[in-house]
Amino acid sequence: MPKDDTQNTELHSEIDRPYGPVALFVFVFAPFATGYFLSFLYRSINALIAPNLVADLGATSSTLGLLTAGFFLGFAAMQLPLGVMLDRYGAARVQSVLLLVAASGALIFAVAPNTAILILARALIGVGCAGGLMAAFKAIIRWFPPNRLALVNGCYLAVGGLGAMAATKPAEMVLQLTDWRGLFLSLAVLTLVSATLIFLLAPRGDGAENPPALKVQTREISKVFGDKLFWRVAPLSIFGMGGAMSIQTLWAGPWLTDAVDLGRDDVATRLLIMNTAVAAGFIATGWISDALRARGISTLHVMAGGTLVSMAALLAIAFGIDAAGWLHWAAFGF
Repeated sequence: MPKDDTQNTELHSEIDRPYGPVALFVFVFAPFATGYFLSFLYRSINALIAPNLVADLGATSSTLGLLTAGFFLGFAAMQLPLGVMLDRYGAARVQSVLLLVAASGALIFAVAPNTAILILARALIGVGCAGGLMAAFKAIIRWFPPNRLALVNGCYLAVGGLGAMAATKPAEMVLQLTDWRGLFLSLAVLTLVSATLIFLLAPRGDGAENPPALKVQTREISKVFGDKLFWRVAPLSIFGMGGAMSIQTLWAGPWLTDAVDLGRDDVATRLLIMNTAVAAGFIATGWISDALRARGISTLHVMAGGTLVSMAALLAIAFGIDAAGWLHWAAFGF
């Protein structure tokens, strides 16, 4: 191990961690997990409410695509500034402010008179949800013991899968009591509660006492884009995860409705199956990667293999091989 890595490991092990397991769950894991749960719910909910938006506002397929993309455009635009802010100000401060932005976006979405305002609102929600993963990872690394990081991170990712599951059958049950506007008004309130929990409960101490100049942090970002490993992983992420997200968060629902002619309840059930498989996949993929890496198989190969499985499942669905069933949707999600 290089000398610098050894020093970093020693420093990491010497960091004061004053919290026991219960306190870590209450003050670190749970508050951040509420925001991550909502982030996945927001990104997945359009697959369920798309017919409502078409009926109420006359949204076309291209409008629905742009509407869903608004979340991810706002989300992506925030990632580089997010890294700088997390290093300078710490996870709790940054994430609580971002969730206030998400709550504002959800409120605007609930009262939007047209699709243009809906797209703006979705972009604001995307900006507000941008720190759901990375802010928590920063807090987890700071406060949890090093030998528990993989398990804690896997459990945290599974919470996101639960959020995606909540955007299916549970959200459909809510829509029996109110409309999509009432649903988003409720989500705005829940997001505000999540921001408050993080601000009041999450510990400070992970921000920089003497942060480097912004130009120094900018130079560090440029090093990432010059790294060869980054460009090996990026295409898999863009075409694999990017394509999967577009289907999971929007196109699966309308396709099941229009191409397979399923009713609303059956569509919600298929989406629930797919997103349950996503949650299971978050945990299982980590275990599979560790087991195969011990046998000399690269994690990149596991990632590529998963992409191939999802492609095979989609081809089976596209060619009508049990398109209304659940097995291919589960394989795709996993």
